[in-house]
Amino acid sequence: MAKYELVVILDSKTTPAKKKAFEEKFSKIISVFEGKVVSTLDWGIKEFAYPIKKKDSGLFLIFTLELDPKAAKQLPNKFKLEEDILRHLLIKLEE
Repeated sequence: MAKYELVVILDSKTTPAKKKAFEEKFSKIISVFEGKVVSTLDWGIKEFAYPIKKKDSGLFLIFTLELDPKAAKQLPNKFKLEEDILRHLLIKLEE
């Protein structure tokens, strides 16, 4: 198991209930890949330097994960199916 940091940007108009539902759904996806969400950090709504998908701001969520490297390669494919996600970035952390 390797450690990863995942940054997800959701639409700024995401309600707290929808955000919580996304976090629960994301935790289930990680558990299907036999991984674990170590921590979640909510950075809140930030303005973009340039529009992303015609949006000027977004809700930033940062997840620290323990995940198999093979599963980490498949994870971005799951995000392409989520229309709430504006952008994502998965980074492997140094050990």
